[in-house]
Amino acid sequence: ISIEELNAQKQKTVTNVKKVGGMSLCCSYCCLLTGFSGFILLGLFALCLWQQWFFEAEISLLPEEQRNEEFNSKALSFLIGMILELIIGVLSIFWIKKNNKKIATAKAVA
Repeated sequence: ISIEELNAQKQKTVTNVKKVGGMSLCCSYCCLLTGFSGFILLGLFALCLWQQWFFEAEISLLPEEQRNEEFNSKALSFLIGMILELIIGVLSIFWIKKNNKKIATAKAVA
């Protein structure tokens, strides 16, 4: 193997390592923050609706069965949103770990 071939192989390995941009880091940490804070807030809203701590004039005029059905349907929609926010928060943890591995690889090569 000639020296030129070795230099070409080294250049290929260095150029294949992509550095993590600042926008990717910012976006992953933002997803982490909004995912878990949204999970907590939507959980509190769902609890308030489920226990009927929330007051709406239109709903309070309805009969008891319709009022319970209305509150439970709204609470269920908040629970679905809460699960989606939890998924976003958990996936952002994996995204951050992936970015940290890329940063460590880029530092090791450089």
